Amino acid sequence: MNAVATEVSVSMIAAFSVDGRVFRFSGFLLGVKPGELLLVPLGRTTGDLRGIVDCCPVPWNDVWATIDTPPQAPATIQPEAMCLDYPRLAQITPYGWVTDAIALSNNPTPNVTRLLHVSGLLFARAKP
Repeated sequence: MNAVATEVSVSMIAAFSVDGRVFRFSGFLLGVKPGELLLVPLGRTTGDLRGIVDCCPVPWNDVWATIDTPPQAPATIQPEAMCLDYPRLAQITPYGWVTDAIALSNNPTPNVTRLLHVSGLLFARAKP
């Protein structure tokens, strides 16, 4: 499998959303659940875009920080660990992911685990 050529269907993004809606924000499609955010570059999506909601349901500064914060000592995630720890992301692809920790919502210390994929996909999960 070529991890760089990863494409994600709109229906797969919807599976990451609490109510099945997919949102658009600045060149990304978003799947949103409490404490989780999936960002997929528009160029990596497939499927019908007519149902996309054109707004951002989470604070835009948190989304920008997820996108723009340079990797902070990233660690490679092995495919086996992706399947165990992030099974929904592993359905997209278990290959090509790294993880780091970043601070969102004006927190002074990292409070979010972020996964970055070589194709530009991003996933953020609030730490418990």
